[in-house]
Formats: sequence, structure tokens, C-alpha cells
Amino acid sequence: MYKCYYRAIIALSILFTSILVNNNSYGSAYYSNIERFSVSHGLPDSTIYSIQKDKTGFIWLGTPKGLTRFDGDKFNVYSSKSHQGITLQRDGASNIFIDSKQQFWVGTWAKGLALYDPTLKLIKNFQHNDNDPTSLCSDRVQSFFEDSQGTLWLGTSNGLCRYNKKLQTFSSFINNKENNHSLSHNRVWKIVEARGGILWVATSSGLNKMLLNKPGYFTQYTYDKNDPNSIFHPQVRTLLVDKKNTLWIGTESGFGRYNEDEDNFTFITSKQRQLNVPITHLALGKFNDIWVATHQGLYRYLPNKNKFSFLKNKNIQIFSHDDIRDMIIEKNGVIWIATRFAGLLKINYSTNSFNLINQYTTKSGSKAKFHHVTAFLEDHKNVLWISTDEGLLFRKKNHKTFNLFKTINTMGPYRAESLVEDDKQQIWVAGGAGLFVIDPLRSKITNMNHLIKKFKNKGIKNLLYDNKQQLWCISYFEGLAKITTTTTTYYQHDENDFTSIASNELIDIIEDQAGQIWVATDTNGVDKIDQNIQFFVHYPLTSNSSTNSEQINTIYQSHNNKFYVGTKNGLYVLNPVSDSFDLVQGHVNFQNNNIKSIIEDEVENLWLTTSAGISFYKQEQYSLNFDKKDGIPSSNFLNRAALKLNNNNLLFGADNGITILNSTIQQQTKEEGNTIITAVTVDQKPLEQYQFLPRKPLILNYQTNTIKINFAYLNYNKTTTSHFQYYLKNYDSNKYQTIKSGAITYNNLPSGKYEFFVVGTDTFKSINYQQPKLVFIIQSPWWKLWWLQIIVISLSILLVALIVKIRTNRLAKQKLHLEIIVKKRSDELLETQKQLVNSEKNIALSSLVTGVAHEINTPIGIGVTAASHIVETIDELLETYNNKTITHKNFKHRAGKIKQGADIVLRNLTRAADLISSFKLISVDQSSEEQRQFNVLEYLNNILTSISPKLKKQLIIIDVNCPENISVVGYPGAFAQIITNLILNAALHAFENIDDKKISIVMSYRDDWLRMRICDNGNGIKKERLPQIFDPFYTTKRGQGGSGLGLHIVQNIVTQKFKGEIECSSKLGEGCCFHLKLLLPQAS
Repeated sequence: MYKCYYRAIIALSILFTSILVNNNSYGSAYYSNIERFSVSHGLPDSTIYSIQKDKTGFIWLGTPKGLTRFDGDKFNVYSSKSHQGITLQRDGASNIFIDSKQQFWVGTWAKGLALYDPTLKLIKNFQHNDNDPTSLCSDRVQSFFEDSQGTLWLGTSNGLCRYNKKLQTFSSFINNKENNHSLSHNRVWKIVEARGGILWVATSSGLNKMLLNKPGYFTQYTYDKNDPNSIFHPQVRTLLVDKKNTLWIGTESGFGRYNEDEDNFTFITSKQRQLNVPITHLALGKFNDIWVATHQGLYRYLPNKNKFSFLKNKNIQIFSHDDIRDMIIEKNGVIWIATRFAGLLKINYSTNSFNLINQYTTKSGSKAKFHHVTAFLEDHKNVLWISTDEGLLFRKKNHKTFNLFKTINTMGPYRAESLVEDDKQQIWVAGGAGLFVIDPLRSKITNMNHLIKKFKNKGIKNLLYDNKQQLWCISYFEGLAKITTTTTTYYQHDENDFTSIASNELIDIIEDQAGQIWVATDTNGVDKIDQNIQFFVHYPLTSNSSTNSEQINTIYQSHNNKFYVGTKNGLYVLNPVSDSFDLVQGHVNFQNNNIKSIIEDEVENLWLTTSAGISFYKQEQYSLNFDKKDGIPSSNFLNRAALKLNNNNLLFGADNGITILNSTIQQQTKEEGNTIITAVTVDQKPLEQYQFLPRKPLILNYQTNTIKINFAYLNYNKTTTSHFQYYLKNYDSNKYQTIKSGAITYNNLPSGKYEFFVVGTDTFKSINYQQPKLVFIIQSPWWKLWWLQIIVISLSILLVALIVKIRTNRLAKQKLHLEIIVKKRSDELLETQKQLVNSEKNIALSSLVTGVAHEINTPIGIGVTAASHIVETIDELLETYNNKTITHKNFKHRAGKIKQGADIVLRNLTRAADLISSFKLISVDQSSEEQRQFNVLEYLNNILTSISPKLKKQLIIIDVNCPENISVVGYPGAFAQIITNLILNAALHAFENIDDKKISIVMSYRDDWLRMRICDNGNGIKKERLPQIFDPFYTTKRGQGGSGLGLHIVQNIVTQKFKGEIECSSKLGEGCCFHLKLLLPQAS
């Protein structure tokens, strides 16, 4: 697999010094990250005819050996011999085009045209047929264009073709020598559209203009050597319409534009040379500049300045061959170039590379210039601090100007030479006046020379704050000091101790990636400090000079762990074999060997300041040099004055201010790359599609053993190796697994549905997955297929249902037979129960009749006796009257006896009548099922009167508490039976061995509900018997007059007749209470 971008980097060039635009245009210099991809990187051929980019982000190339897709890491080739899982009809792909529907048009030279859908499935082959005027105009397809109406136009060797989507046919427009408004020549090179529906067609003999609403009617523009305003060459190879609707023209020997107002042409030249080479392609750049591709390299043209820059095969090998065939320019400035014989090139283009910053705001608010920038620091808040002749300056984040920090009268006339920030956010400042510190609030600066009191000369040249929170100070001539929170340790040269520091005159100090301290001396090489045993390891500089003493300016460690030393005579690099620094030579040629500072950019290239300018060093490959003529605003750079900011811009300190080199990456458009599934291989067999969409799941056989998923991060701006975070839903437990390779393999996945999420990134970070990139389903074995399981389950259910039905029919017959028997028995039982209930009612009524009869006999007997006495008295009175012996006294005496007897008769007859009336009312109501209106209290008294004979025998006292005004509508007979049964039940069961027998009746009425509580003070009921008292035939007096149906009848009447409730509460020895709730609507 293609490893990464860096193998493909042939050059990272900063300036192509042919012709530079002036400072007032886009910038005095530009630099580009140039990468070349060849056959060794996976291209099928070194010649690329055409290049396209689809909406997904893939780069597509038309080559002699097939259609090729590039994802930033790998080339996939599709042809008739493809092994990528997709086979095309033909090998060659001369000119390719991707239309608005993402369909692929693959044109060939002499083999016709093929149309493929977005998954590279063939839609149709088109070839020219002399006998069919609707066929393809020619089998030699030169170019494609889709106009604003969605119509596809083709340029061929035999005219202009228009494609009919519905009919899949072509209309041809060819040259007719007798018609001046026909196409000027049949070989069509390029087609573009301008505003107003104007179609421009470039041919081998002039330029043609046609309105889309007037197809076939052309205005011809041909070459006339006698007319300087005519088109400047007969063969027009390429066209471009820019954002201003200007038409730019590339011909066989030049470049120019069409002037719409004058309806003529301007041939564009440069002061250095004319562009009289074949122009193969024109493209609009990021900055509205025009890139001109030719047979002899690449040119950049600035229309508003009429200036050219040449980017061609000269001092640096940009192209191994200068024949450019096609190019595309992305919005972020990335340029893709298809060449003949030189493969694919990618250029990250930038402008305004070098700029000068040298102004600050004074105390009075005016602007002034600063000079001699000797030190830089970017603190934790991204505030930039610099040391200058004018003092210590600072610039806040996102601010444009520097301000002066108050250091006057503290550091005196000396400027700072080093700035560092510690873990407490203090800034340490060192210089000729010694050591100082700025507090975290940046409100004051304090002299800290007491920490280095053993240094006689307080001048400090450089500072380092290491990972162990130790501050290292390099003095001018007195060695090294290490400051901790408690002590200061001094290191000085001792001639008698070879393990001591090599010299007291030190230049620079760094901490390497392993946390070890390196110190550069003035002329005695470099020392590494072993802090554990206070031991210095010496690393000399190996040079070609006889003195073997190089004056060191700076020391630097790169990200790839290489140590560099900049000296007055060149650049040195540490040789890990000999443990010495060797001079970098042979493959580099610095403009000046006095290396003053070294810094590394975001793509790990070194930038060196020298006495002559700035040099760029691609490690172990080549170097480039830049000075004032290249746009460098400074030349006298200062030692160790270089810094890379957090935004990747590079700063260099000079005598006239700061030279800033803007980051390539920072200038590019910030775009997130698109992560794409590039291939799926099942059991080592690639699937026949190159796009895998989540809306169309892949269906895989249950015997699938291995699934390999390839993916790519389509971010061509990346400067580091991509990482991928992936997650297979329903399988992976960890949702954020990270890998560097663009492939993952799963083995022996169980049956089920899986969703594969993957996101590419340039850094390790947690990512929220938006949607799956691939959905696939591994089918279950045939015996686990859902439809088969449904069939088996259904058949099983049917079989069980059949068995159940047979069994049910048999049981139904048995049930029917049993139901007949049960019904017969039930009817008999119900009849028996009814008879028992009626018997119980009759027994109660008989008992009532007996009591009433006994009760009536007494008053009637008294009445009879009294009447007999009256008769005797009357007989005596009549006898005295007849004998005329009656006296007044005698008459009065006998009349009084008669009256007394009559009163007795009347009183007893009245009582008998009342008893009969109550009995009649109660007995009639009990035998009637009709509702009627009755007063509850009056009716209750009648009931009590009718049963009073039973109660008198047992001396039971009835206490009634009932409002007089309760008048309801209901069943009085049923009500009477409830009262009668409950009171007689109490009389029968409650008062055994009880002398003071009492029954209380309490009634209340609310919302049509009569609530009644009937309580006795008898013996009570055992707790375990309470649940059974309403059961039929349950009695404790069987054989003593109890049938066991009394309370059962009461419960039925309460719940059925009155839709009410009845409960019983009792404690043994404390009596019994029945609580009733009867629905009795209030009488109107």
C-alpha cells in the first residue's frame, strides 16, 4: 500500500525565481508543497491525458492503461484487465468526464465512447456509424462539456456532438465550406460557456461562438496574419471563462483574451519572453489568477498586473518532462497536474509568504518602528513577546500592533536576549542587565539577580526552562547556572576535569525530546549534561578547516530527532555513529554559510537565517535560498532569533524588525476531509462496486469468513499521516478504536446486521459518528432463515392446532354431555335452594303468624271477658228497671261498670287491629316484588311490632335511632325481610347466657344510599367463622331451629335487590355488628 505523502515529495519549493510579481500585487514570493506521483506509487502509466474530481472527493485520471482513481493514499486502476473488482469495457481512457449526475464518460482516441453509472456499471457503448446520423460523430473523442441546461457536448475529430439523454442519440455540427455560419473546423479541442447562453468552441481552424437557443448557427473567428486584432493562431487548443466573463484563449503558439466590447483579440506577452508555446490547458486559480499549462511547463498569469511567473523545469526538477495535458484547481488552492511521461503532480500553492513587521504603539499612542529583534516568546495566552532596542514589546492574540511593556528603569539601557515562561505563567527575561521576572498578571517586572549572585558579570545570554521546572541560565563568560526552587547550581569549565563543561563561553542551550540538556559552546563543540552524575559528554564538530574550531551560533533538534548546529561556516548535523557533528554538504548549497538561527515548519522542513537571507532545507535532499530580490524584507538576521507560532507561522528576528513566513497550511481553506469506503473484499474476492452506500446494504452469505474494508480520508491538504477512528455497530464494544492503516478486517462474524462507521482525521481525537459508511447483512444459515423458521413454526402450529381441534371436539362433546348433566343437577339444586329459601320465608312467616296469633288472643280474650261482664251488668240493670227497683245510685253504679267494660273492649280490640294491620302490611310486602314509596322509620316500627312477640319471650330490648323524614322508593318487603332475618338471627344465636339483651338499630341517609348498622351485645362470633357466615346452609344451631340460609338470603337481597353491600364485624364476647349500605332513591 502506498505509505504516505512524503515518499511522493520530489520538491518542496519556496520560490521559482524566473519572474516575480512586484510587492503591490499578490506578494513578492510564493511557495508550494510539490508532490509527484509516478508508476512506482501505483500509477498504471506515466502519461495522464485528463483529470477529474467527483463530488465524493476522489481524483480520477484518464490513462492509456485504464481509468484510475486516487484517494490520496492509493491508486485503483479500472480496465478490462482490472483486478479491483470492477471490469471496464476498454483499457484506454484518453479523455474522461464526470457529469452532474456523477456518471462517467470515458472517451478514447479511435475506439469510441463508454458511459458508466456512479458505480462504474456500463450504461451504454457509443461508436460512430456512417449509416446512422444519430450515432457518435467520431470515435475520436477530444473533450466534454455540460452546459447550464444540463446538456452534454462532445468535441471530436469530426465535429461538435450534442447528446440527447432521453433517446441516447447524438446530433452533429460539422464544417460546411459553403456555409460561413457552420463550424469552422471539424476537429474540436475545447468547449466552454459564457454568460447569456453563449457556447464557445475551439477548433483546429479558429474559434466559434454559438447561442444555445440557436444550435448550429456559428460566428467564426479565424486567424488573419494581416489583422493584429484577429485571433493570434489558427489552432485554438483550450478556452477559459473567468468570473468576470472574460474569455481566455490558448492556441498552438500563444495565450490571449477575447475583448467582448471590441469583438477582437489581444495576444498577451511578457517582458522576458513571449508565450509562443502550445497551450494545453487554462485554469482559474484561487486568487483569480490564471494558470497556463503548456508543452513546456506551467505558467501563472496575473490579469490585473499583466505579469507572468514561470513554474517550469529549470533549476529544480518540478517535472521530469514539461508536457502538461490537463489540470484542476481546487477551492483551497491545491493544483493537480496531469502530464505526459511525468505522472501526476500536486502543488499546494500559497502567496504573500514573506512580510515585514516593525511597528509598535508608543506611550503617546503614535506609531514608531522597532529594531534589532533578539528574542521571541509566545505565552500560554498566545501573547507574542519580543525584545527590541526600544524595549520589551508584546502583542495580544488577534491584535495587529505591538505595545511597549514597562521595563524602563528596571533593565536600564540593556535589551533582553532571551525570554521563557515557566509553569507558574511567569516570564523570565535575561539580558545584559541580568535576570528578571514578569509576574503572571503582567503588571510588574522584578530583578532576580540574587539568584545568580556568583556570576560577577550579571549578563545572561540565554535561558531554558525544562520539563523538571528548572531554570537554566547561560552567562556571557562564566558558564552555566541551574536554578531550582531551593538552590542554584553552577557549572564551569575546569581544565583538570575532562567531565566538566567544555567552555565558560556558552552560546545556546536546548532540551531534547528525552529531557536531556544540550549546551553549545562558542568554539568548543557541544556538551550534553548527565544531570544524575553531573557529567558532561562532549560532541566535537568535524570540519574541513585546519583549525577544527567552528564558531557556533545556535543548536536545534528537529522532530525526526536530528541535532543541528549552525555555525559561521555552515550547518552541522550529529552523526550518531561517530558521536560528532558533521558538516552538511554535497546535496545542499546555502547562499551564505553563516547560519544564525534554525527553525522547523509544520511539514518538518528546516528554515535557516543567514547573513544573506533565508535558506530552506529539505532534510537530506536539497536547499533553496532567498534574499531581498526574492522578497525577503530583511538581510541582517540575528542569532537564535527564530520562533514557530501556534498557527505555524515562522518568525525571524532581524535588525529592521520581524520577518514573518506565513504557513502554507494556514493559508489553505480549512476543510474537513471526506472519509470514503474504497473497497470491500469478501473472502479475498473484491466486490464489484467502488461506492458503498449505507442506504443499500450489502447482503453476504452465512458462510462468509473474512470481510476486509478499505477506506480513505480524502483530505489532500493534510500534512501528516491520516488516522482513522472506526466502530462496527453490533460487534465492537469500544466505539473509538483508532488505527493508522486504511483497512480493517473482520473474521467469522455471526449472522446479523452490521453498521460500519469510520472517520478520518489528522489528529487523535474523539469523533461523533454521523452516519454509517457501510451497512452489510450476513445472512443466517438456511435452517435459521426467518421465512423457513416461520414456515416450520406455522406448520407446527397447524399440526398442534389440528391435534388441539380433534381433542377439543372430543372434549366439547364430553363437555356438552357434562353440561347437560350439570344443568340438570344445577336446576334441581336451584329448585331445591328456591324451595329452601321459600321454606325459610314460610318458616319465618309461620313464626310471625304464630307470634301474632298469640299476641291477638290476649286482647281478644280480655275483650270477650269485658263484653261478658258488660252483658251481665246490662241484664242486671234491665232487671231492676223492669222491677222498677232501679235507683239513681244503682243506675249510676251499673252505667259506670258498663263504660269501664266498653273501654277495655275498645282498647284491646284496637290493639288487636293494630297487630293485624302490621302483620297484613308486612306479610303482603314480603309476598310482593313491587316497589313503592315508604317512610323508613314508620315501616321499621311496623316490622318491629310484627316481630315483637318473638322478642318479648327473650326480653330483648330494641333501640332505634333513625331520622323521621327518610322517605324512599324501594322494595319494602325485601327491606322487612333484611330487618326481620338480622334481628331474629341475633335472637337465635347472640344471647345465650346473656341477661341484659339489647339490639341497636342506627340508620342514616345520604345521596340515595341508606346506611344501616344493626348491633347486639351478645356473645359475638369467632374470627375464623366470620368469612363463612354468609355461606348457604352455614349454621351453628343445626337441629335447634337454624337452617343456615338466613344471612345468605340477607346478602342476596342486599347485593341484588338494593345493589348494596353488607359486612359483619365481631369480636368474641363483645357482640356483633352488621353494616349495610342499600340503594334506596329518595321519594319525590
